[in-house]
Amino acid sequence: MRRIGLLALAGVVLLVAPASGATAGETASPGRPRVLVLTLPDTTWSSFLAIPDGSVRSVAEQSAVASLAVRTADPVDTDVSAYLTLGAGRRATSADPEVAGSARQEADGSVTSTDLAAQAELNARGRYGATAGALGTARAASDRRPAVVGDAGPPGTTEQRAVALATADGSGTTPVGRVDGLVVAEPLAPGGSRLDEDAVVAATGDALESADLVVVELSDVRRAVEAGSDVTAVASATERTDRLVGRLVELATPSDTVLLVSPTTPGEVRQLGVCALRGPGVVPGWAQSATTRRAGYVALEDVAATLLGTLGVPVPDTVGDTPVSSVEGTPVGARLAALARASERAEARDRAVGPVAVALVLLAILSGLVAVVLLRIGRDASATHRWLACTTCAVPVAAFLTGWWPGAAAGPTTITVVVLVGASVVGAVSVALTERTVPPSATLVPEGLTGGVQRDAGGAGGRG
Repeated sequence: MRRIGLLALAGVVLLVAPASGATAGETASPGRPRVLVLTLPDTTWSSFLAIPDGSVRSVAEQSAVASLAVRTADPVDTDVSAYLTLGAGRRATSADPEVAGSARQEADGSVTSTDLAAQAELNARGRYGATAGALGTARAASDRRPAVVGDAGPPGTTEQRAVALATADGSGTTPVGRVDGLVVAEPLAPGGSRLDEDAVVAATGDALESADLVVVELSDVRRAVEAGSDVTAVASATERTDRLVGRLVELATPSDTVLLVSPTTPGEVRQLGVCALRGPGVVPGWAQSATTRRAGYVALEDVAATLLGTLGVPVPDTVGDTPVSSVEGTPVGARLAALARASERAEARDRAVGPVAVALVLLAILSGLVAVVLLRIGRDASATHRWLACTTCAVPVAAFLTGWWPGAAAGPTTITVVVLVGASVVGAVSVALTERTVPPSATLVPEGLTGGVQRDAGGAGGRG
């Protein structure tokens, strides 16, 4: 009986010891959901879909996928404003990105973003009401531990570690992480350095043991883009990144959620980035959110609410409550091809924004001058003058509709011409429809068309 009693006591000790010997959050609790976020700076869907049988393609085939709007509160997006946006759940701005992106490794295994307080103060005055560190703060309040792994800077420096801004709490601290020792010098690599893939994999595996949200930045493509590398070097960096994605995804279990997201896209012209969400309850197909209201399109500010919701953490008022959801879509091949086309069209349209805006301003000035002259001489507007006014009003909707045009990837000049021709046709139709009834109401036609298209776009799914 004494032996049986001792064995029973030992069994009780073994069962209780792990729970009583660990501090709160020291290890990821069994049964709690975990999320692995892989950030892919300066990439688009076209970057990875050019790789046959690639890891990103494989993950996408099992995921709800979308084109990601990477817009922040800055005129020119930076990695700092992007990660601040990701962690705030609202569009964020940044000042002095070189300083703001610094982070240091602490002796206790945590990571400190050294300039978060200044960024928080800046965004508190911003028009979008972004609260820097909102994601990390919400998780800390719910006894959840985030982790960060990443370093985009040269070896031996604390710069270009903006990824830590995504997981930091209000004090700038991420409880678990590794930002040191992830980059090795390599003279032949763009910028003279690259990620140590084995170190990244090891650090991510360690983080998944003690945290239930792990954000990992894969920064080799960013190095290649910043170094002004040629297409071959960028493609090589993309292939390395794709292989690393495969190794990291293997660390996740079937019950884990995996999110691929590109917080920035290459070049100064905004493009559409990558978003792929895989995990329990996610239907392979299109990803969507309340921000865009379109299947196949989500926004960077949707990420925070998505992560909190997946982890069962209440979304605070400071974070936009627009989580990403999934709906069934077209076959895999068609979805991925549509995403690549959408990115190309978005880039072409953004390049055309300047010329189209100039044309719109000139038309508006001309319409205003004609109206002033007519008032001065006491004459009513002729059909030609009404056509000019209607054409001016139709430019915005014509520009928006280029997203449905198969040739939307054409150059800025072609797009501008198409927009002006389309607007002039709308103007002519507007005048023709109202000429025999109430001629002065002609401009209501393009205005009504604009409103109708906007409502239709809100419910449209998957159209580039």
